[in-house]
Amino acid sequence: MKRLSILSSIIIFFIFSYFLYVLYLDKQRLEDLQYRIDAYTDIKTRKQAFIKKYLEYLFNSEKAKVDTNRAECILSSVYQWGNYYKLDKDKIFRIIWVETGGTFNPNAKGKNGEIGLMQLLPSTAEMLAGDMEYDLFDINDNIHLGCKYLKILLKYSKDYNEAIAKYNAGRYWRNAGLEYAIKVALINYKGKS
Repeated sequence: MKRLSILSSIIIFFIFSYFLYVLYLDKQRLEDLQYRIDAYTDIKTRKQAFIKKYLEYLFNSEKAKVDTNRAECILSSVYQWGNYYKLDKDKIFRIIWVETGGTFNPNAKGKNGEIGLMQLLPSTAEMLAGDMEYDLFDINDNIHLGCKYLKILLKYSKDYNEAIAKYNAGRYWRNAGLEYAIKVALINYKGKS
């Protein structure tokens, strides 16, 4: 009888321990879930603050030819792909400003065949896209490929200015590209590019 009592105490102890362990795991899961919700909310809040700030800058451009919805789409893509490639989103915005002459026209075409907001050459886009289907006139696709290109250039450059010069002028970046990088750096968001 004494053995039975000891055995039942041991079983009760293990059942109780298991119950506490399960409660502990549930608490950990809840804390993890709360952390993820807070992180998502924080990201969403930062994205909204970014869009609000840069909408004001965008509409300060006397040349801007976009409505609020398209402007928000542009800024949302800048935020998304800037985060994805860990790039300075302000630099991306400045590149788009200079590349489009402040118009933010997603249908912009350059004199050498560049297309879209980030003025990508079709041959460069094809190289960057790999198997991805894309449309250079699509805001998200253009910014995605432009950010991917900038990230690659940054990897082989000493700083953003050099990468931006290479973005614009390729292998001739030491001549024409540096002037472009200075122009990107000196935008004052007052409508003058």
